[in-house]
Amino acid sequence: MSDSKRIVGSSGVRKDKNTGTYTIQYYLLESELADYVPKVGDVAGWTPEAAYVSGVEKNELAPGYYILAIEAEPDENAGILGNAGNKITDRYEWKYEDRELYYPPKLWGVRRATKTDVAAGALNIYGNTAVEKDFIYKNYASDEELLGSAGYAESPFKAASHPPINLIGTKREWRHFIVVFYSEKSPKYLHRFHGVNGSFPAALEVYNGGVSGKWRLLRQELESYTNDGKEYVKVTRTFGYAWGALWDPVKCGGTWANWELGGTQED
Repeated sequence: MSDSKRIVGSSGVRKDKNTGTYTIQYYLLESELADYVPKVGDVAGWTPEAAYVSGVEKNELAPGYYILAIEAEPDENAGILGNAGNKITDRYEWKYEDRELYYPPKLWGVRRATKTDVAAGALNIYGNTAVEKDFIYKNYASDEELLGSAGYAESPFKAASHPPINLIGTKREWRHFIVVFYSEKSPKYLHRFHGVNGSFPAALEVYNGGVSGKWRLLRQELESYTNDGKEYVKVTRTFGYAWGALWDPVKCGGTWANWELGGTQED
């Protein structure tokens, strides 16, 4: 619904020059919200070109009075991908986020040296005589030179493609990929999704998405969702990227074989 008497600002519809996103705002009474609030994925009839609603925000100005802001993406915009039609199961909403990943010593089978280790003549991970609190390999005692070697039993990464040991004890930027889509499948099947990539839907064009083991599922949320009277499952998935390494599918729950239903290892 579009009513010029309710639109905030003389310019009406606004378009962001950088993203191509359209925005419109309405000044509404609380009793009018139900008539104006659209669903994500609905056709935006108020834009000068074919577009679909990508965001809705309600802000209360005073008791009973609201500003309703609606965003819409044109068909060619990458914010909503897939079929440009109105079928909700053909669209994806996604974003990348940068967070932090800590690299604990246990990833390399390393711990801090104690007085006992120093007395035993242990070498630190760099091959020098260890002093207290140096990083040493846990298995140094099994080595004639008392150096030992890296062990990856507690690491989620593949031993053959592992982060370098100079990252030990540091925090580094960690890229996350978050995607939302809608499924007609039963949640009892969707909940099985886990592990490292297999493959992503071609429409998503995920960075290095074709390299198995670069992305790992960190979290999945399933919610009921109704659109045009039909029930769907809203699926939100968060993936973490392996910089300079590969996730080990054996330790991370397997490799998913189907984008909706997951891999071969069940919960």
